[in-house]
Amino acid sequence: MLQEQPKHLRALLLKGRALLGKGEAAQAAAAFEAVTREAPEEALGHYYLGLAYRLQQQPQPALAAFERALAQNPDFVNALEQIAALHLAQGQPAQALARVKAHLEKVPKNALVYNLLGRLYAAQGKDAEAEAAFKQAIALDETLLVAYLNLGNLYAKQQAYDRAIAQYEAVIKANPDLLPPYMLLGVIYDRLGQPDKANAYYEKALAINPTFAPAANNLAWNYAEYGGNIDVALSLAQTAKEQLPEAPAVSDTLGWIYYKKNAYTKAISLLEESAEQMADNPLVHYHLGMAYYKKGDHDRAREALERALALSEDFPGAEEARRVLEEVR
Repeated sequence: MLQEQPKHLRALLLKGRALLGKGEAAQAAAAFEAVTREAPEEALGHYYLGLAYRLQQQPQPALAAFERALAQNPDFVNALEQIAALHLAQGQPAQALARVKAHLEKVPKNALVYNLLGRLYAAQGKDAEAEAAFKQAIALDETLLVAYLNLGNLYAKQQAYDRAIAQYEAVIKANPDLLPPYMLLGVIYDRLGQPDKANAYYEKALAINPTFAPAANNLAWNYAEYGGNIDVALSLAQTAKEQLPEAPAVSDTLGWIYYKKNAYTKAISLLEESAEQMADNPLVHYHLGMAYYKKGDHDRAREALERALALSEDFPGAEEARRVLEEVR
């Protein structure tokens, strides 16, 4: 395509992303620089150029590229996440927090920005502020699965389950048709290792709204992992994917269910999508590695499983990851 149309923007973006995936950052940067020359208003070009600069350990050009991406599209939260990450990497947590707060003035109803704000507060031990930010994210977008998960993680860190359960049970008593309290109680019981109780709340949420994606996703996961009907799990995960097509956690759930149904090609497609967006999640890389392994692609299986274990030595499936690695090395 590029031989015939050297300035084809989509082809340049795809070429650059492929080079990034191979770790060839300088060549990727050249492709993205071509995109930004031809289409300076294209936020994706600046964003991926920033990623290429980060891979080359060039934080200041990367920061400038991410800022240009955000200027072109203020709702492009991935660029804001990268800006915050660069400040954190340089030992500037206060600047990261201030930059996100400043951006909220431009997009005060963007749930993803509140979710990012909550993550930054949580990382700095400001739990009350983190809780408020995650709750505001959910208030703005009750389908934002990642905010529920982050709030659940915060309660797990605080060991504040009893307080949270009482709080959300009281909300349900006063407002039985509100979806978020059911979802949050499900997440809390998942954190407590009680999937049956969690499922009861996810099912109640789905009784109110059968297409409520966060509950459909988590219920699908629990059915697949804890002995439920795998076909029902697949249907629920497909519902979640239809409602939240860009959510990487949903892609991971659906991909893992396809893996369990021996549909490895479908599984790999979804798990690759999830791993690209959740690069620091060991479980996602483990799932992808196992799908590659079952498909017979031992080189990619080894790469993904090594990545998973490099991120964490202890995650569900870590022992199986080590066993398979011994076989494919």
